Amino acid sequence: MLGQYKEAKVMLDQAKKQFEEIGSRLGTAQCLQHMGDISCKMGQYEEAKILLEQAKKQFEEIGDRLGDAQCLYVLGDIRQILGQYEEAKVILEQAKKQFEESGSRLEVAQCL
Repeated sequence: MLGQYKEAKVMLDQAKKQFEEIGSRLGTAQCLQHMGDISCKMGQYEEAKILLEQAKKQFEEIGDRLGDAQCLYVLGDIRQILGQYEEAKVILEQAKKQFEESGSRLEVAQCL
């Protein structure tokens, strides 16, 4: 399965470049988010944090609170994995608040 993750990251990077060329900030942010998710699954936590922070920033700039919250959730999850529990708690509380504001009840429950 690891080979599929690597292939997926390559394809997402290509898609991200195409979204950048046509000026689609949402598409670019979504590609960054998915690349960050995959990096997390591969245990590449530092890379995942960088990609997710970039995606989060883009989601914030375009006003996509759900995308922003999804990035926060995974960033909080990474902090938990790394044993950074206080940071994880703060980040997950932020994600929970944003999920509540967007009416995403399942995601709110996952933050608890």
